Amino acid sequence: MKATGRIVLSVLLAVAVVAVVVFAVSNRAAVTVDLWPLPWRLSPPLYALVLGAGALGLVLGAALTALSRFGLWLRARAAERQAARLAAEAARRQTAAPPAPGLPARLRAATDDA
Repeated sequence: MKATGRIVLSVLLAVAVVAVVVFAVSNRAAVTVDLWPLPWRLSPPLYALVLGAGALGLVLGAALTALSRFGLWLRARAAERQAARLAAEAARRQTAAPPAPGLPARLRAATDDA
């Protein structure tokens, strides 16, 4: 099953590379980009402008995703610490002195919860 997935991924990657190459060869004409508040004008080929914008979007999206995952990771670590603390406390309570044997079951349960 893994080999099939790798083959499919390789074929899709090859198709994407061919599409990018065809796009780049077809759109070699220079376009003028005026960066308005700045005094610069650029004249890159159209394919460089489009592919550069796509790459920038990919990098920014990956950075934002990594930041959100980092926040989730921090929350998971805090939850793990709390779970370990509660487990240790529960173990400590279980090893505490047992209730008096003459107490009814409902009262023994109440003293275990305290």
